[in-house]
Amino acid sequence: MSKGRSLYPRFWRDLTLTTLASSTLIPQHHRWRLYRLFGVDAAPCTVMSGTKVTDRRLHLGEGCFVSTGCFIDASDDVWIGARASLAMGVRIITSSHEIGGPERRAGGGRKAPVWVGDGAWIGAGALILPGARVGAGAVVAAGAVVTKDVPEDTVVAGAPARPVRVLS
Repeated sequence: MSKGRSLYPRFWRDLTLTTLASSTLIPQHHRWRLYRLFGVDAAPCTVMSGTKVTDRRLHLGEGCFVSTGCFIDASDDVWIGARASLAMGVRIITSSHEIGGPERRAGGGRKAPVWVGDGAWIGAGALILPGARVGAGAVVAAGAVVTKDVPEDTVVAGAPARPVRVLS
């Protein structure tokens, strides 16, 4: 198979994941079906329009909710647990760069998975960086920047995110 032909299916899959699936043409309660059709591990859930997914290494748990305008870099695995909620504009990033030499500070690339536990709530505009795990039942405040693991049933806020309260 020629190089051009092997890229063709990926082109359509990527176009579907990043454009069609995020459009208002697809009903929000059925968007997970389109994701599943193109290789995403998706249980029945709600994904609002405007959500951009860069690859199919996404795992959507049953009953999770992804609000409008979210960006999910699925260069590495991203797990969104059952009944977890992502508010508007949440960004989940799985890829970054090492710090390089003075001639080019953006050095070699690296990837690490992200995990959002069952029942967790990620507030509007929060940013979750590569390798972070948000525990089950945790709350990430709006605008927080999660750089490391968040314990279960804990509220974190700030940049970088720090624990502010333990939930019962």
